[in-house]
Amino acid sequence: MKVAIYVRVSTQHQTTENQLVELHEVCDRNDWEIVEEYNEIISGTEGIDERLELFKLLEFAQRKKFHKVVVWSVDRLFLSMRHLLIVLSQLKDKDINIYSYKQGIDTSIFV
Repeated sequence: MKVAIYVRVSTQHQTTENQLVELHEVCDRNDWEIVEEYNEIISGTEGIDERLELFKLLEFAQRKKFHKVVVWSVDRLFLSMRHLLIVLSQLKDKDINIYSYKQGIDTSIFV
C-alpha cells in the first residue's frame, strides 16, 4: 500500500525527528510503501492555505498518489473542527484513509 507521511511541529525549537522515526517503523511493520513525506514547522491553528506542506499533501491526494496518510497524532493534521472537516472530506472524496499512530485510529477499518 502506498502511503504519505505527514509530520508537524509548532515551533523552530521542536523537531519532527521522533515522529518520523516512529512512523517509518510503523510503515515497515505494515509493509506500507512511503511515496511522499510532508514535514513542516507551523502552528496547527494556521489555515490550510498557510500550511504549505499540508496544502501539497491535499494536492497530491487529488492525483491519488497514495492510499493512506500516516500521522503521529491527529492533532498534527488539524486542531479545529473546520480543518477536520476540510481535510477529511477532501481525503474521503479520493478514497484516502488516515492512520494515526498515537490514537491507534485507522479510518480504513470503518469502510
